[in-house]
Amino acid sequence: MRLTSALILWLTWNTNVLFAYITATYETADHVRSQVVVWNRRLTTKEDAALDLVNQKTMYGLHDHGFNLRGTEVNLTVTVNEQPITGMLFWKTPQSFKFSFP
Repeated sequence: MRLTSALILWLTWNTNVLFAYITATYETADHVRSQVVVWNRRLTTKEDAALDLVNQKTMYGLHDHGFNLRGTEVNLTVTVNEQPITGMLFWKTPQSFKFSFP
């Protein structure tokens, strides 16, 4: 799986730091909605903000203690939190896509 995202445009003179994270959202018979952060990164330079993730392993485990996630549709969402030097915090969602566990 490959994920690319150009977050360079969000780094402006007023940006202190960007926090980018990927969440996995899915439903099971026991839970209407489960959401887990599986990857995150602190972006401070333009080089950091050019994301190109290829076969990236999750930073935080997504554990299935049975076989409940097999065939389950999962929505992966990239979210960016912008912490400006001055002003309000912003949360943005530039990308979202779905896949199913094998």
